[in-house]
Amino acid sequence: IPDSRDLPADIQQLVYQPALTIETEADFHKVIAHIISTERTAAGGRGRGEAASRQERSVFISYRRDDSRYWAHELARSLSLKLGSKRVFLDVGSIQPGHDFRKQIENTMRRSTDVAVLIGAGFFEPNARGVRRIDSSSDYVRFEIRLALSQRKLIHVVLVGEADQPTRQQLPDDIAGLAKAWSVLRFKSTADADSVANCIIRGIATHFPERSHDILAASVVQAL
Repeated sequence: IPDSRDLPADIQQLVYQPALTIETEADFHKVIAHIISTERTAAGGRGRGEAASRQERSVFISYRRDDSRYWAHELARSLSLKLGSKRVFLDVGSIQPGHDFRKQIENTMRRSTDVAVLIGAGFFEPNARGVRRIDSSSDYVRFEIRLALSQRKLIHVVLVGEADQPTRQQLPDDIAGLAKAWSVLRFKSTADADSVANCIIRGIATHFPERSHDILAASVVQAL
């Protein structure tokens, strides 16, 4: 375990976290079993992942309107059926007229446990000046992702259609953490909406939502 004096000030709390040791190949199974059986805890101390109850979950959906509006509404519909409409935040239907846009986004995200970032083929498209919108400090999608990272939300990247997961090199520095989101889910058709919603609610990290239960079960069996 590193000495706190060897670490930058903002990550010195790392030395106080429980540590696992891998010395031989036989230790992998014990470490995997420990990780799977441990409840994930957010900064505020609330249980996350599968351990969090459905009643605790609320989802903020971040998307670019001209890129993935249809997909965002389909996902919001599926999530609302499972969680209730008051636990799903979609900006078009939730922003109150006359209120400060950014402040309301910030307050709503603070009450959310999860953030689903929808990425379509046009996520990196340039604006009228030929500059990528995501590179603008005033871009609202960048603002939402930055907030989600700073508030340490459980972030789910939802790849729409044939979109690829962004790399750190493609993203501005202040949102580069999106490249290491908790889960990366594929949303290719309306039939996937319920599967993606279930993975978000259950906190399952997988690139293949339709196989999530099989993957988790296989991991548990291997660990045991």
